[in-house]
Amino acid sequence: MQINRRTFLTSSAKSVLTVTTIGGLRVARAHEISRAQKPWSAAPEAKSADPRVRAMAYAILAPNAFNLQPWLAELPGDDLLILRCDLARRLPQLDANDRMTVITFGNFLELLRMAAAHDGYRLGIERFPMGEPLGQLDGRPIASVRFIRGGATPDSLFAQVTERRTSKRPFESRPVTSAVLNQLCSVSGTRSWLRASNEASLVGAIRGIALQAFAIEQHTPRIKLEQVRITRFGEDESEACPDGIDLQGDTVETALTEGKLSRLKLADPNSPASKNAEKHYLALCNTAAAYVWLSTGGNTRHDQLDAGRDWLRVHLKATELGLSFDPQSPTLNDYPEMAQPFQLMHKTLGVAPVRRVQMLSRLGYAAQSPPSPRWAVETRILNI
Repeated sequence: MQINRRTFLTSSAKSVLTVTTIGGLRVARAHEISRAQKPWSAAPEAKSADPRVRAMAYAILAPNAFNLQPWLAELPGDDLLILRCDLARRLPQLDANDRMTVITFGNFLELLRMAAAHDGYRLGIERFPMGEPLGQLDGRPIASVRFIRGGATPDSLFAQVTERRTSKRPFESRPVTSAVLNQLCSVSGTRSWLRASNEASLVGAIRGIALQAFAIEQHTPRIKLEQVRITRFGEDESEACPDGIDLQGDTVETALTEGKLSRLKLADPNSPASKNAEKHYLALCNTAAAYVWLSTGGNTRHDQLDAGRDWLRVHLKATELGLSFDPQSPTLNDYPEMAQPFQLMHKTLGVAPVRRVQMLSRLGYAAQSPPSPRWAVETRILNI
């Protein structure tokens, strides 16, 4: 659940219109692209002499669970990148087994590969070079990546990297055609299975399960508290800590000043803000024109990395096709309270028990959202 509902870019390339919904109120205000959004425009202008840093300037723009950006890189020697997880950015309640986090690293690695290829480098990637963590992630590397000059094949989807967004708006009423869905599914690789549907009864069934899962998420106290912990309240918090769920807007600033909004109040599922978030999520689900989902043959760490790499390509292809894309994760999470909708979603999607649905997204059309906050690339490198 993303409580901030950022909507669309205005006609000015440097101006963003932010719409915030909280406690039943909506407010829009234009403002300049913030410092927290600058990494999106900085990536194409990266001037580092080190190709690893140039590639990372793009890779940090990868989609990631709750925008926590858990990647850390060491750059030993001239051509090696050691990728690790910032363990302080784990989600021990929402993502107890770190499945979403590992998928996040798959997103990162695929975008790193695409950026390196654009720069004339191919990558030699060794996954979990010190062993695959079977429980929670630990201090061992996620991957060891060697940058090799020459022999790279540029990827046409790379043109969509800085245009990619996650949409948190209700979609327009126009349908997503089967022809468009076929084009979207054409990016499916050999690592996973990709399916999509605009069939009304299936879309309705998925919507119903998604709403059930959202209600469970919002009324499970430890899950709700973890979401609140990673929420950034107001523009100052978002600028100081450009990750997590950013909650901004004039109404938010006023509510904070008047003491009507706080972490404690937002943690209450019966508060006006929480009730309004539920209404907004219902509005989002009700406008889904289609869904796309990705499954893997198992749920190993390698499966999760593969899912992330393929899912990044699906999102970029959706961007190329002009589709709005909104991943919906609650039904796919592993905590006990979610077991019933988890099983029902797999059955509804026709995914056999031996396989695992890793990602699901609603599809439709909406005006482009502004870019999400990001830490600067320098903050994600350990020895720079």
